[in-house]
Amino acid sequence: MNHIQALRRLPGFEAATIVFVPENNLGWEAERMESMLTRAGVPRVVTIDEDYNRSGLRTTKETKKQMAVLFNRALMDRRVLIHERFVTADEDHTPQDLQKTIIGELKTYQRVLTPNKTDQLADPTERFSGKMGGGCDGK
Repeated sequence: MNHIQALRRLPGFEAATIVFVPENNLGWEAERMESMLTRAGVPRVVTIDEDYNRSGLRTTKETKKQMAVLFNRALMDRRVLIHERFVTADEDHTPQDLQKTIIGELKTYQRVLTPNKTDQLADPTERFSGKMGGGCDGK
């Protein structure tokens, strides 16, 4: 909620509709967060509901691949910008700290191919990772 309030303090964003896109792979956490915003009466917030059954966006190997391809295309077309007044409600980090972290993660985002250990002729396992050092994003 603090992040939404920080965004709404920016000139031109006071009455903006906020699109809330929580990852819904975390049990019922997306529904809990959506409910918290509703109970708090935060105006003009809509939550993505990808399958009309659960709030949020489910990330899978397929959706990560699709997002990576689409985001890479947007980067190449120079359609990705970071707002000059990038905000954070995190008291431990400045907007510049977080901007640096995001850029670092974008630079390390990669397609990782792992050879099949039992069948050398089989296709390798493909995954996409934004973790620093290419660590696993989860199962």
